[in-house]
Amino acid sequence: FVSFGLLGTVIGLGSVFNQLFAGINFADPSTFQAVLNQVSNGVYTAIISTVAGLSTTILQSVKNLFYEK
Repeated sequence: FVSFGLLGTVIGLGSVFNQLFAGINFADPSTFQAVLNQVSNGVYTAIISTVAGLSTTILQSVKNLFYEK
Protein backbone atom coordinates (compact mmCIF):
# COMPACT_ATOMS: atom_id res chain seq x y z
CA PHE A 1 0.00 0.00 0.00
CA VAL A 2 2.88 2.36 0.65
CA SER A 3 4.00 1.94 -2.95
CA PHE A 4 0.70 3.43 -4.18
CA GLY A 5 1.26 6.51 -2.04
CA LEU A 6 4.83 6.82 -3.23
CA LEU A 7 3.80 6.32 -6.85
CA GLY A 8 1.25 9.12 -6.53
CA THR A 9 3.85 11.34 -4.92
CA VAL A 10 6.28 10.76 -7.78
CA ILE A 11 3.56 11.40 -10.37
CA GLY A 12 2.39 14.57 -8.61
CA LEU A 13 5.89 15.98 -8.17
CA GLY A 14 6.78 15.01 -11.74
CA SER A 15 3.78 17.01 -12.87
CA VAL A 16 4.98 19.95 -10.78
CA PHE A 17 8.46 19.99 -12.28
CA ASN A 18 7.13 19.40 -15.78
CA GLN A 19 4.93 22.49 -15.54
CA LEU A 20 7.52 24.56 -13.70
CA PHE A 21 10.30 24.16 -16.24
CA ALA A 22 8.24 24.17 -19.43
CA GLY A 23 9.80 27.38 -20.80
CA ILE A 24 7.31 29.75 -19.16
CA ASN A 25 7.77 33.50 -19.37
CA PHE A 26 7.85 34.40 -15.68
CA ALA A 27 7.76 38.12 -16.47
CA ASP A 28 4.11 37.86 -17.57
CA PRO A 29 1.90 37.83 -14.43
CA SER A 30 -1.00 35.96 -16.04
CA THR A 31 1.30 33.19 -17.28
CA PHE A 32 2.99 33.01 -13.90
CA GLN A 33 -0.40 32.70 -12.18
CA ALA A 34 -1.43 29.88 -14.53
CA VAL A 35 1.82 28.03 -13.81
CA LEU A 36 1.32 28.41 -10.06
CA ASN A 37 -2.19 27.00 -10.42
CA GLN A 38 -0.89 23.95 -12.28
CA VAL A 39 1.97 23.50 -9.80
CA SER A 40 -0.43 23.61 -6.88
CA ASN A 41 -2.55 20.91 -8.54
CA GLY A 42 0.52 18.67 -8.82
CA VAL A 43 1.47 19.25 -5.20
CA TYR A 44 -2.12 18.52 -4.17
CA THR A 45 -2.00 15.21 -6.06
CA ALA A 46 1.28 14.30 -4.40
CA ILE A 47 0.02 15.10 -0.90
CA ILE A 48 -3.34 13.36 -1.28
CA SER A 49 -1.80 10.19 -2.68
CA THR A 50 0.83 10.14 0.07
CA VAL A 51 -1.83 10.51 2.75
CA ALA A 52 -3.95 7.79 1.14
CA GLY A 53 -1.00 5.39 0.93
CA LEU A 54 0.10 6.04 4.50
CA SER A 55 -3.45 5.76 5.84
CA THR A 56 -4.07 2.40 4.23
CA THR A 57 -0.69 1.14 5.39
CA ILE A 58 -1.36 2.22 8.98
CA LEU A 59 -4.81 0.64 8.94
CA GLN A 60 -3.40 -2.59 7.51
CA SER A 61 -0.68 -2.65 10.17
CA VAL A 62 -3.23 -2.16 12.96
CA LYS A 63 -5.39 -4.91 11.49
CA ASN A 64 -2.41 -7.25 11.30
CA LEU A 65 -1.47 -6.42 14.87
CA PHE A 66 -4.87 -7.44 16.28
CA TYR A 67 -5.87 -10.28 13.95
CA GLU A 68 -2.64 -12.23 13.45
CA LYS A 69 -2.84 -13.99 16.81
